[in-house]
Amino acid sequence: MEAACAISSTSSDLAQAHRAALSYLRAGGASTTLNCGYGRGYSVLETIEAVRRVSGRNFAVQTAPRRPGDIMTMIADTGRIASTLDWTPQYADLEPSPPTRWHGKRSCSTSATAPCSTPPQPKSHSAQAPNLA
Repeated sequence: MEAACAISSTSSDLAQAHRAALSYLRAGGASTTLNCGYGRGYSVLETIEAVRRVSGRNFAVQTAPRRPGDIMTMIADTGRIASTLDWTPQYADLEPSPPTRWHGKRSCSTSATAPCSTPPQPKSHSAQAPNLA
């Protein structure tokens, strides 16, 4: 559930999870596989709307029918990371806090058609789910 560069609270949570994992391993913990996530899912359209609200940009979105094999819902079970590392996300929401967590806001115009300098913003976004097959 990364919303391109727009929502970095996820990145901050992910960095904290990695720090917790490194501390766990350095303390002699066994290597294991852990899911990082919120324990709830967000649709592509919810993510797009959050990016629009946070960025202040109204960009074009192209929708398409679901493709054969696309999954309806995918939510990571975060129970093991919570019990193993005592880690839970601090920003369990698509809206970053504070608003300065949106990278590039100052370098991008609020016009839907003006280009961004850093990081680049797509002029359109597909609402299709990723192909995980």
